[in-house]
Amino acid sequence: MTHWKSYHLLGESFADTDDAPALLFRWSVERVVDGLTDHDVYSQAVARAATRQGAMQRAERRMLQLMALDANPVAELMRTARDASAFQMRWNGFNRMAPLGVETLVSCDAGLRLQRETRAAGLHDEMREQAGAICVSHLMADNSPLRQRHDEIRPLARHFGELGYANAALRDSVDSLYADPFAELDQCAGAVGASRRTLQRAFTQAGLSFRLLRQAVRLTLASHAMCSSKGGESLTAIAHASGFFDSAHLVHAWKQSCGLTPSQYRSLC
Repeated sequence: MTHWKSYHLLGESFADTDDAPALLFRWSVERVVDGLTDHDVYSQAVARAATRQGAMQRAERRMLQLMALDANPVAELMRTARDASAFQMRWNGFNRMAPLGVETLVSCDAGLRLQRETRAAGLHDEMREQAGAICVSHLMADNSPLRQRHDEIRPLARHFGELGYANAALRDSVDSLYADPFAELDQCAGAVGASRRTLQRAFTQAGLSFRLLRQAVRLTLASHAMCSSKGGESLTAIAHASGFFDSAHLVHAWKQSCGLTPSQYRSLC
């Protein structure tokens, strides 16, 4: 039985959440590791939002804010599309291969057109259709928050700095893990000049675990490598360079992150 999913950005655009830097950074980290939400959860989030006036306007503003902080491999795939044709190929490929409750295909030949196929029923389909159209239009725009990025090998470090999050031990841990994604907690503490207890406290204050942050860092390194290598580097080499023990561990983490296997993902790069 297929468990139908939705890309996290859609449902969370309708959620009532705090804009505190700590919470936004935690969101960015969590959604690298687990980028798909249950289709029913998305549907229910839209249903709750539909009772409030101006729901779509608020959702669009929130979507743009979160889009700028989205470091999931799917975001990297769309960000690095060189033109409308490449975006169409990548977007449609992801929609066809991922276990999405609604398959949304785009055509850019004569203006932007969307074609939806419902795989799983949900509430307020019209609002969800509108949210999908808004998402695609912003992803393709030249001034998209996603396209304003350049060197994305360390996106979580950039997000931390842009949010102005005052947690120095956590900031240094992000930098340290990008330098050594194999590091354990004690090694990371030594690298940032903090005791194990101090570093654990910094993670607790952020609502994160060391393992979760490390996994997110590893996945962003792997997504950058896959989009950059164009199939020229083996999956095993990418896994090791990104901090994974072997390719099997990367495959498992990748499917949880974006609903695709690394091979499927690389076929779209």
